[in-house]
Formats: sequence, C-alpha cells, structure tokens
Amino acid sequence: MKQKVINKTVLISIFLAAAIWGAWAYIVNRQSDNVITTTVLQVIYSTVMTVYMSYSIHFVFMRLNKKWAKLILPTVITVGHTGFVLILIHYLNNTFNLFKTVTPPLIVATAYSLFLSWKYFEEISSGVKS
Repeated sequence: MKQKVINKTVLISIFLAAAIWGAWAYIVNRQSDNVITTTVLQVIYSTVMTVYMSYSIHFVFMRLNKKWAKLILPTVITVGHTGFVLILIHYLNNTFNLFKTVTPPLIVATAYSLFLSWKYFEEISSGVKS
C-alpha cells in the first residue's frame, strides 16, 4: 500500500488544525502577556504535527502484523511522543493555561490518529490500494 499523504483530507486537516488550535490557544491565553507567542507556537506546531502524524501513523502501521496492533499502536506511539513535544514547547514558553491549551488538541490528535489507522486498515482489508 503506497501512502498518499498530501491529499485533500490531509490538506483540510492541516488548515483546520492550524486555524482551530491557534484560535483556541489565543482564547484560553488572552489574558497572558505572551498570548501572541503562545498562539503562533500552537499554529506552527499544529501545522507541522498534522503532516508529521500522517506520515508517522502510516510508517508505524505498515510495520505491524497484528490487527489490534495496527489499530492501536500507531496512535499510542505517535500521539505519545508528539504530545510530549507539545507539552514541552508550551511549558518552555511558560504558557499561561498549559492544561487548557494542550488538552483539546491532544484529544483531537488521538481521534485523528485512530481515524487514519482505521482508514489504512480498511484499505488493506478490502484490498484497495491508495
């Protein structure tokens, strides 16, 4: 199965992630002195990580053999380390509302990763090549 990472779904996901999570970071940190820095960090992180997650999910997925592993482990591995980086970046930035800033993006990142794993699994199960 060859991966088409930069497709319509991923491009829409990139745009939505940057817009939604940038706006969210601004809203929950608007009373902070570093609201602009926090917002820009979140926009950049969301954009880069959406692309990276698309590659990472596929990379891990293709190296696993068991059904349950293909559905769960790509998400655990990808969201685990990208979530750590997100929290670290905002911690180092001294983000005012760290918990409120990172929790919703991490929840959605988990759902997005599970969606991609399921999509790849369905393609393999049906014999359709992407």
